[in-house]
Amino acid sequence: MPEQIRGISRRTVLKATAVGGAAALPLSLAGPASAGIGAPRVVKSPDGRLLVKVFHTPAGLFWSVVHDNVEVVLRSPLGLRMVGEGEPLGAGARLLDGALTASSGSWAPPYGRFAELSTDHRELNLVFSDEERGIDFQIVARAYNQGAAIRFVLLRAPKAALWIDGETTEYRLQPGSLVWASRDESDYSRVPAHAIPQTSNGVSDVGRLADIPVTVEVPSGARISLAESAREHYPRLLLSSVVGAQDTLGAYLATSAQRGGGPSSSSFLVALPFETPWRTVTVGANASELANNADLVTLLGRPNILGDTSWIRPGKAFRTGLSTLAGIQGVDFAVARNLQYVHFDAG
Repeated sequence: MPEQIRGISRRTVLKATAVGGAAALPLSLAGPASAGIGAPRVVKSPDGRLLVKVFHTPAGLFWSVVHDNVEVVLRSPLGLRMVGEGEPLGAGARLLDGALTASSGSWAPPYGRFAELSTDHRELNLVFSDEERGIDFQIVARAYNQGAAIRFVLLRAPKAALWIDGETTEYRLQPGSLVWASRDESDYSRVPAHAIPQTSNGVSDVGRLADIPVTVEVPSGARISLAESAREHYPRLLLSSVVGAQDTLGAYLATSAQRGGGPSSSSFLVALPFETPWRTVTVGANASELANNADLVTLLGRPNILGDTSWIRPGKAFRTGLSTLAGIQGVDFAVARNLQYVHFDAG
């Protein structure tokens, strides 16, 4: 039976997104130029505690994440599924080039726990060619002190756009890991990755699915949080149990944007060049360090395109009931705890 954690819901997990810039510094790259097929190309965080590894093999691409000498994400598949193609993008691809860069700087967020955030990171950029399909693409992996991020960049293809119908990316976890899984507004379940409860949004996307972020308890005591960042013109990510696989989560792309209604589609078109969303792994040696590193998703967000944002007043919101009494009590609750907003939700 899944362990239900009553009183803790997805309403408690909210984050804004923004990004700060920093200059890139070239570093020597021993891995991609000289490593053999199947050997990992590695990028290390500035503090040396985190490693992101990318494996290029005849069977496809794989990745892993190591933190404090513990492999918190074991070697796992990394790929995109193209409509009408049997193999994911990456299988049979040829490595053309690679580069490793370092970036340093800081950013002052307009709101949040910290007045300043470090943007220091190192980036591994690998360029591939799938010659059979005529698709050139990049794998970009970043290592921050706060965690790891990885994405595809689709560069060129025979046509100006590509149809995608999913990802083969997985997160293979340490045996005995436990995930905190929830869907929509349900309570959290603390279960093994292969035992996420069966759910549906009432339209489609039926299965053992969890909304992100998904927090993982690693048996060593470490904690990781799996999420995404910089998602544009791309379905939102859910994480799923993988049929026949223990301790494994799979990247599942939502086919419907709404709960209980709206259109549903299992494929989508992207115009090239195109950057997929970052797949993020925030890390911490324990729960408190994980919370302190939670701004990784924010740092990876796209730069502001709105221009003047002075009219936006950031704050914390409390969701209350819809009766007059509940509203009065909600306002009193918010004032007592220095919450800036009360949220009335009739949807």
